[in-house]
Amino acid sequence: MEYNCTFCGKGQREVKKIFVGPSSNICNECIGMCAGLLVEDGDCNENIRLVAAFETLPDVIAVAQKSLATLRAQLKTLAGVPSAVPVTEISPGSSKTK
Repeated sequence: MEYNCTFCGKGQREVKKIFVGPSSNICNECIGMCAGLLVEDGDCNENIRLVAAFETLPDVIAVAQKSLATLRAQLKTLAGVPSAVPVTEISPGSSKTK
């Protein structure tokens, strides 16, 4: 039997976990969203703060992976630049290359 979250409508194959109750079901994403709202309101204990933090980890990881990919691409670009690039000294009356 396929279960859906009563709150967001996602199926069990679209989320990590669905908690099935007698009259409604809730997925881990909706639990994370609720925990985040409770944290914002300051109406929570440490366990709810941990749930909210844990639910944001996939987003944090995605941003970190994208940033890492960008940095790698930039490093590859820089690797093609000669290591000893001439520096032009700019001072009044002088234009020497070091």
